[in-house]
Amino acid sequence: MSLQTHSDKKFGDYVVSYPAYKAANDVLEHYFTTESSKPRAVLVHGPSGVGKSFIIKKLMEAHKAVDSLELTTAPIVFVETPAENTMNGLLQSLLKALGDPAPETGLVTNKRHRFSVLLAKLKTKLVVIDEAQDLIPKSGADAKSNNIKLLKNIMNVTNVPFTLVGTSNLLEILGIDDQIKTRVKDIVKLSYFNCFNPDQALDFADYLSSLLLTYPRKVEGFDFCHENSQGELVLNADICDLIRLALASDGCQRRIHDLLQRVADHTSPDEVITRQHFEKYWNLADLLSKRLDFNPFSKTVGFEQVAKEAQLRGLYDRDNF
Repeated sequence: MSLQTHSDKKFGDYVVSYPAYKAANDVLEHYFTTESSKPRAVLVHGPSGVGKSFIIKKLMEAHKAVDSLELTTAPIVFVETPAENTMNGLLQSLLKALGDPAPETGLVTNKRHRFSVLLAKLKTKLVVIDEAQDLIPKSGADAKSNNIKLLKNIMNVTNVPFTLVGTSNLLEILGIDDQIKTRVKDIVKLSYFNCFNPDQALDFADYLSSLLLTYPRKVEGFDFCHENSQGELVLNADICDLIRLALASDGCQRRIHDLLQRVADHTSPDEVITRQHFEKYWNLADLLSKRLDFNPFSKTVGFEQVAKEAQLRGLYDRDNF
């Protein structure tokens, strides 16, 4: 493995590139760099821990504010949907993110105007609203719901594209208002990893290989893909431990990272990490979508037991290999 032991960056700070991440990043970069006179939006959705916020964080790091004597620009404005879930709350969050000195003051109409003025003044190219599924009231919503009307209005009065980030419940917004639906030009779906078929297993293996390149330990036995003579990335014949890892984490990127971090925290830099370390420090049983009653990395747990449970959970299908 290529180790990053001399870098100032910490494990988890690196951008781990794999096909799904690259596709999502390319879409967001397109919206950031392309101007349009028409309202536009992109939805980014997926389960918790899949890396949605991480992608936005890295996009913001790539397009930082530019300071000058006159002002500091805000290329990307990022807010979370406020807990109170009101028009005033959302506008206050947006104004605060733009540096408005008194975001809580003024009527809704005045706040909307200030928001539009600041977007233009600070040369904002993208507005990101995280946890955007919370814009939809739990009691349901329609085109007359306050937050829906506000979202539509602020999209109308600016030429800045919006990115709405959230769980898959966010897709409900497309059925609430036809105008918002027509403004959504792209939908990006991020999912947990699995080994259900060779293509999905290769995507998982590619991600893991990239992740381990940034890991401050040497890892043995967790190489699951390689380049063939034509320079194409192909899956190794033995992916048993990849399936164990998928089962141990539900294929969740955050849980995989947390497990690797835990192993690193309890080992020395010169220690070679093996499956036995994963067995010792895995404690995610109660965090999985369905509790697992055995340690998938244990020597006493045969692959048949792992494969059977992974198949029951839709993480693996032997017939596809």
